[in-house]
Amino acid sequence: MKALKWLGISLAVVIVLAIAVVVAFISFFDPNDFKDRIISQVREETGRTLAIPGELDIGFWPKLYLTTGEVSLSNAPGFGDDPMFATRSFAISVSTPALLKGRVEMDTIKLDGARFVLARNADGVSNLDDLPRSEDEPAAIDLGSLIIGGVEITDASLLYTDESTPRPQRVEISGINFTTGALTMGEPIAIKLAATAKSTVPALDADINLDGTVNYDLDNEQFVLDPLSLVTALRGQRLPGGRAEVRMGAVVELDLDNNTARISGLNLDGLGTRVTGQLEASELDRTMPGAAGELHVAGDDLALLFRVAELEAASQLQGVRDRAFSLDTRFTRQAGSGDVAVPELNLKLLGANVTGVLNARNTDSDTPAVAGKLNANGPDLPAVLAVLSQFQAAPEAGGDKPMLAASRALNGIRDKSFDMAIDFDADMKSGAVKVSELNARGGGYTARGSFDASGINGSRGSVKGQLNVEGNPAGPLLALSGNEGLSESIQTLKINAGVNGSTDNLALSPVSIEAGVKRGNNTTPITITAGEARASLSDETVSLKNLQVNGMGLDVSGNIAASKINSSRDFTGDVSVEPFNLRDLMVSLKQELPEMSDAKALTRVGLKTKVSGSATSFALKEIDLVLDESHVTGNVSLAELDPPALDFGINVDRINADRYLPAAAEEAAPAPGGAVAEAADLPVDTLRALRAKGALTVDDLTISGARLQDVRVALDARDGLITVNPQAALYEGTYKSAIALDARGAMPSMKVDIDLAGVNVDPMLKDVMAVPESPLAGRASFSAALSGSGADGDALREHLSGSGNFSVVDGIYRGVDIPSVLAQLEVMIESKRFRKVVSEGDTAFDELSGTVQIDKGVARNDDMVMLGHGFRVDGKGTLIDMATDRIDYGMVVSVDKRRITQDAEDYNLGGYSLPIRCKGLAQDASCLPDTTEIAKNLVQNTVKDVVQDVIKGEDVGKALKGLFGR
Repeated sequence: MKALKWLGISLAVVIVLAIAVVVAFISFFDPNDFKDRIISQVREETGRTLAIPGELDIGFWPKLYLTTGEVSLSNAPGFGDDPMFATRSFAISVSTPALLKGRVEMDTIKLDGARFVLARNADGVSNLDDLPRSEDEPAAIDLGSLIIGGVEITDASLLYTDESTPRPQRVEISGINFTTGALTMGEPIAIKLAATAKSTVPALDADINLDGTVNYDLDNEQFVLDPLSLVTALRGQRLPGGRAEVRMGAVVELDLDNNTARISGLNLDGLGTRVTGQLEASELDRTMPGAAGELHVAGDDLALLFRVAELEAASQLQGVRDRAFSLDTRFTRQAGSGDVAVPELNLKLLGANVTGVLNARNTDSDTPAVAGKLNANGPDLPAVLAVLSQFQAAPEAGGDKPMLAASRALNGIRDKSFDMAIDFDADMKSGAVKVSELNARGGGYTARGSFDASGINGSRGSVKGQLNVEGNPAGPLLALSGNEGLSESIQTLKINAGVNGSTDNLALSPVSIEAGVKRGNNTTPITITAGEARASLSDETVSLKNLQVNGMGLDVSGNIAASKINSSRDFTGDVSVEPFNLRDLMVSLKQELPEMSDAKALTRVGLKTKVSGSATSFALKEIDLVLDESHVTGNVSLAELDPPALDFGINVDRINADRYLPAAAEEAAPAPGGAVAEAADLPVDTLRALRAKGALTVDDLTISGARLQDVRVALDARDGLITVNPQAALYEGTYKSAIALDARGAMPSMKVDIDLAGVNVDPMLKDVMAVPESPLAGRASFSAALSGSGADGDALREHLSGSGNFSVVDGIYRGVDIPSVLAQLEVMIESKRFRKVVSEGDTAFDELSGTVQIDKGVARNDDMVMLGHGFRVDGKGTLIDMATDRIDYGMVVSVDKRRITQDAEDYNLGGYSLPIRCKGLAQDASCLPDTTEIAKNLVQNTVKDVVQDVIKGEDVGKALKGLFGR
C-alpha cells in the first residue's frame, strides 16, 4: 500500500511539474524571438525578403490565436522595389478546448490593407515564376469538424501589369471588401464582395458588387452557389453617355462525388447584349474534361462592343449599317475520346449568315479526324474579316493580323458581298482527305475546286484534285503582299492547278497562272505555265520541266529538279531569259527602280545560267548575262549560306558603271570641324563571318568618267581579314593597289598601298571633269603606303597615316600665266599706269614633285617643287584634311630676271616672287595669285619711292581695288 501511495504522490508531482512547465512556457514564450529565423527561412526557400517590422502576438488559452502588424514580401528581381505582397494586419484564432476535442472552431479570419502586385514583363516572365512550387498533396481537412466564424477582408488591392502584349496593360482593383457569414457545418454561407477596378486597355473604370449564397451537402460532396448576382457599373469615354451597367446571374453546381459541374440559368445583360445558356462539365479530374452546353447571344451593336474593348477593327465597323449580331449553338465533347460535335451553328453577324455542322474525332490524339459543312453569305466581307481577326494571334514581327490586313485591303472595293460553301471530311489516321465541294466568292475573287485523297500517310496513297481561282479586280488582295505597285498594276489574275496520281508518282497538271497588267488604257497578259510537274513523296523528289513565262516582252524558260526534299533539299536546274526591256516591265508593274543617271539603262537584259544548290548552298554556273551593251560571263557559288562562303569568277567585256549610278549632285559643305552626318559603324560581326574568294575582270570600264582597261580585282576574305588587290591600265599608265581590312581585333584597322605610274593627266581630267580642256596636263605618278583604324568608314579615313610621293613631268598648268602676271604688275608699278591684271593663259613646267606625309587623316606636303621655263614654284601646306574635306595650300612663284620693252619704254623685270593660295573645300577650292602680297613685296624692295608718290595722291586701298578689279 505504501508503494502505491508513493507512486501516486510521485505521479501527482510529475503532473504538477509538467503543468508548471507548460504554464511557464506559455507565460514566457515570445514569438518575436523567432522572427529572424522565419525571415531567414523564407529567404532560403524563395530568395525573397520577408519584412515583419511590427510585433507578432500569439496566445494559447482559451484560444490559440495569431495576430500580426505590417508584413511584406519583396518582389522578384527586375520587377521594381515595391513589395509583391504587403498587409497592415492579419488575425486568426481557434478555440483551444474545441481543438483538444478534435474540432476546429475559428473566429472570423481578418485581413486588413492587403496589397498584391502581379506583373509580367516584355519577355512574358511573371513575378511569380521564381517562387518554389510544392509537389506534395495538400493535407486533407475534416470539413465536418470545421467551424469558421467567417472571412473578413477589408481595404485590399490588386495591381496587375503586363508588358508582353502589343499594348501594355495595367489593371488596378482597389477598395476590395470581402465578407462571408459564419462557416458552420450544414448552414448556407453568404458571401459579399465590393471593389473598384480601373483598366488602361480598355480604358474603363468599374464598381463591382457580387452577392451570393453557398449551399452544400458535405456527405455527398455537393456545392451549389445559388443565387449568384454580379452587378458592374462601368465608366469610360467610349461608353454611351460615359456610363453603363452590366448584370449577370447564374446558378453554379459542383458535384465532387460524381466529378461534374454545371452552370445553369446564365443570364448576362449589358451594353445592348444578352447572353443566356447553360454548360455542363464531366470527368473534372481529366486534363481535358468533357463538356456539353448551349449558348444564345444577341446584340444590337457589335461596333459598340469593339469600341469599348478598344479592338483594332472598331473604327472599321463604325461605317457598317447593320451592326446587330446573334449566335445560337449547341456542342458536346467526350472526355475519353476527345470527340467533338457541333450539331447546330447559326451565326448572324453584320448582315451575314453563317450556318453549319461540325464533327471531330480523336481530337486528343496526333491523328484526329474532322468533318463538316459550312455555308456563309453576306453583304460586307471586309467587316466580317475584321471581326474574325480578333480571334487571331498578333504576328511576332508586329503589324496587322492577316485577316485585319485583308479586311482593310478590301474595304475600298465596290462589291463587298460574299458567299461560300464547303463540305469536307479528313481523317489523319487513315490518310483520307476529301473536299467534295468548295465554292467561294468575295473580294473580287471566285474559287472552285475539289480534292479527294486516300492513304496519303503511306506510300501507295492516291490523290486527285482541281482548283480554279479568278480575281477581277485582283489588286486589293495583292496589296497584302506589301507591294503597292503590283496591286495597282495587276488588274486580273487566273490560277488553274490540278493534281493527280499517287504519293509515289504525283503529277501536277495543269499548272497555269495568267495575270492581266494595266498598260495605259489596255491590259496585257503575262502567263506562267509548266509543261510537266511531278513529285514523289516516297523518293523525296520534285521536278518541274519546261516552265514558261511569256508576255510584255518576256520569254523565260526553265527546268528544276529537287531531291531529298525532307532533308538536304538538293536541286539543279537551268534558266533562260531572252533579252527584254527590264525598265519597261518594272514601270508597267509600278516597281521602283534605283536612281540611275541614264534613263535608258536596263532596257536590254537577258540571262542564261545553270543553277544548283541545297538547303545550305547555292550556285550559278555558266552565267551568260546581257546587260545593255555589256556581256557578263562567269560563275558564282555560295558553299554555305550561314555564315556565307562566297566563291566567284566574273568577267565583263565592257561596262559604263556611271549609267547605273545616281546622277552626281552638289554636295553640301561639311559643318566646321566635322562631317555633315554621323557615319554608320562597320558591320564587324558580318566582316568576321564573311568568307569570300574570287576575281572580277573588266576589259573596258568607265567609272566617274574615267576609262580603265584590263581591270583585275582579286578578293580574299576569311576570319575577319579582307584583302582586295585591284589593278588596271589607266590613260597610258598603270594603277596597282593592295587594300587590307582587318576586323579580327577589337578595333578594325586598314592598310592601303597605292602605285600610280605614267598616267596621262590631260585626257583623264577631261573625262572625269567632263570638260573640253583640263586644268592640268603632263605625266603623273603617285605612290603611298597608308594605315589607320576606326569603328566606321569616316573614322578609318580620318585616322589614316603614312607617307607617299608624287611627280608630274612635261606639265602644263592651264588658267593662269604666272610669269605674265608678274610682269604686268611690275610694269604697272614702274610706269604708274594702273590697269586690270590679265591672268589668263597657261604655265608650262618641266617637272613637279614632292612627298606627302599623312597624319590622322591630314595630308601635308612641305617640299613641292615645280621647275618651269624662267620660273620656279615652291609649295607647302595642307593638301587635304579628310575630316573636313578642306585644302589650305600655299605656293610661291619665283621668276628669273629679264628685260622687256613696252609702250616704247624698257623695263627690268624678274627677281620677284608671286604667292598663290589654294583654300576651300576640295571639290571647289580656289587657287589665285595673292596680288596683295606681290604689291607689298614690290613696295618694300624695288619701287618704294614711286609707290609712295602714288599713295600721296590717292588712298592706297582704293587704288589697289581699282588695280585688281576687286
